[in-house]
Amino acid sequence: MSENILLQEIRNRSGQELLKKIQQELRVQIKGNDDVEFLHVVLQNQVENQKWENISLIVWAIEYFPDRRFTPVLCELLKQRWNDDYLEAIADVLFTLKDENSIPCIIDSIGYYIPGDDDYHFSRKLVLALGHIGTQQAIDGLEQAVQCSESELVRKLALHELQKLKNSA
Repeated sequence: MSENILLQEIRNRSGQELLKKIQQELRVQIKGNDDVEFLHVVLQNQVENQKWENISLIVWAIEYFPDRRFTPVLCELLKQRWNDDYLEAIADVLFTLKDENSIPCIIDSIGYYIPGDDDYHFSRKLVLALGHIGTQQAIDGLEQAVQCSESELVRKLALHELQKLKNSA
């Protein structure tokens, strides 16, 4: 068995284990075979019911089932910032999704400081997401981060991502 197939199998098992944990902890059942739809419905339900403590678990599961259908609700969570606990996990998922539709919410959130995040991990993850997306709109967001970010770490990373994009063009 090749290493890639083995890694994919481990990833699939881990994703399924997270789904089971969500089912148990939130007392919800999967209806049908669409794991993405299940997660989307559960996430929407938790947001509507303001169950912020459950959002991180669901967002972590989304990484195992990446789908652009999650972008609108993830961007809404980023925009509203009802709870800081899940923001870094959302930044990770937006990197994985590589969805151009997430660019405006990423750009709007780069300047947000999570108390205690003195190394600006959250903002830097958003910069990496823009670099990963790599469109002109994402490049514009990186340039804005270089010009406007209060953090030197964020500015340097944005500049690095811009340079990588220019070198790959």
